[in-house]
Amino acid sequence: MNNDNTHSGYLKALLDVVDCFFKHRQKNQRGRPKKYSDALILKLMLLMHLCRLDGETHLLRHVKRYYAKWFPLLPDQSRLWHRIRELLPTAEAFRQHLLRIFGHLYEDIRIFDTMPLPVCPLEKALRISEFPEADFGYCSSKKEYYFGFKLGLSILPIGLPDVFEILEARPHDVNHLETLVSSGGALYLGDKGFISEEKISALEKRDEKLVVTPLRENHQTAGNTPLEDMLLWAFRPKIEAVFSILTAMRIKKTGAKTTNGLLKRVYGIVLAFSVGVYINVVCGRYPMEVIGLFG
Repeated sequence: MNNDNTHSGYLKALLDVVDCFFKHRQKNQRGRPKKYSDALILKLMLLMHLCRLDGETHLLRHVKRYYAKWFPLLPDQSRLWHRIRELLPTAEAFRQHLLRIFGHLYEDIRIFDTMPLPVCPLEKALRISEFPEADFGYCSSKKEYYFGFKLGLSILPIGLPDVFEILEARPHDVNHLETLVSSGGALYLGDKGFISEEKISALEKRDEKLVVTPLRENHQTAGNTPLEDMLLWAFRPKIEAVFSILTAMRIKKTGAKTTNGLLKRVYGIVLAFSVGVYINVVCGRYPMEVIGLFG
């Protein structure tokens, strides 16, 4: 909060893009206006995750202290929690609105990978019952086990998430390949964990999607072309940077008590990151400088 003018500009960009989205939606809506509009709830959810706060109670205190003139009317913590959960379908429509702003249908390249989403420390895994779908997984890049889920993510070269899914932790990454290359891209850059000649060949023949990965040391087929290696070198670090930012935004420490709560938190964080990329572009900043936008 050191530079009020700068932060006011970032906040204005956030408020404007949400208002613009709801302005077009409200033309088709009927009925009595809500005391706390969907636009207000979405703005609060985005601000919570961009400020990296640990929940609705902390958010409401933070808003009253720093943003009271923009948010004069606030719901209580319980109502805000439930309204955010109810708003997820609308939030997805808003995310698609952002993708259209960035012209995602005209971008051919996607970068995709998975990251762990632990729900508790390993030593508590056998005693936890709130996440019946959670399972043990292994992160090969960090050579460590965890208990929870995976976040599957496909991003545009600018860093904007295109496809994301909460996936089962135990299956090998290659089993999620078709899920993560389900958008409109033509060239998908993945990791070694997605190597499957059969699946990659089927995607190319059936959907005209080219999947390129680094090769294992013991590969038996022809190597990548110099262009493919250059694209991997140029773009693969981008998704690692996105994972690092999402981690800083508490995506691995959501504090969720149920699977639905985890979905709400993870969805909010990914959406808030997307809005952060948008704000940076609008304000002439490097798109990935999301951490620190709201200090």
